[in-house]
Amino acid sequence: MDWFTTIAELTNSKVPDNLDGKSLMPIILDNKKESVHAVVHWQLGSYDDKMAQWAVRKGPWKLIGNVREPVVEGKKIELEKLYLLNLENDIGEKNNLAESNPKKLNELLQLHTTWIKSVRSEMKQ
Repeated sequence: MDWFTTIAELTNSKVPDNLDGKSLMPIILDNKKESVHAVVHWQLGSYDDKMAQWAVRKGPWKLIGNVREPVVEGKKIELEKLYLLNLENDIGEKNNLAESNPKKLNELLQLHTTWIKSVRSEMKQ
């Protein structure tokens, strides 16, 4: 969504006020600027969050739901359904911190639940 508003800014086009995308131009012009998003959500495939892989990120914390098992050296790796990461300490996303950080897990899970409800409401589902 951010690319849409960024291109709109570059072309001096108007966009509706209710878009959740933000122009990336401030960050493109100054790489020391931080994202204007406090929380970022994404979901792959569909808006059925029981089946589709989804993620929510707040600061260095990222929660992935319905993780797809990666294949490493020809073997499938079984992962938990909820995968919590701290990207400051684990940029390779190898350590699931869900059990050791239940408060952060619940905080991000609640953010996702609120977000998906608002998306479904907008879609009238």
